[in-house]
Amino acid sequence: MNRDLDRFLNVHIPSKGYHAHDGKVEVFDEKDLSYNCGCGIEHKVKSSTAIIDFPIENKALYICPKNENYLTLVKAKGWFGIKSLKTIASYKIQSESERIEILGKLEMRKKRG
Repeated sequence: MNRDLDRFLNVHIPSKGYHAHDGKVEVFDEKDLSYNCGCGIEHKVKSSTAIIDFPIENKALYICPKNENYLTLVKAKGWFGIKSLKTIASYKIQSESERIEILGKLEMRKKRG
């Protein structure tokens, strides 16, 4: 595993999360929030696909709607309710084998039940 991927998965991504049903994080979608993607474009969460939701940390990992090789981790901001999203980290997948590796590692982090 390359150093950037190792840092992305083991430093930025929480150890336990939940499956994002239908690729959505409801609380972010309801507020029609946007985030700055690793591809350099701001995207609405409604146009993106969430892979995993980390509700305790108010974070989610999204696949870029323009280039599926970009994964972007976002965190909710706001003192009294969620007001916006801040990009925490982004990673560009380098190959299909790396994509399979990453998705497998993320699947292992999803809580069951």
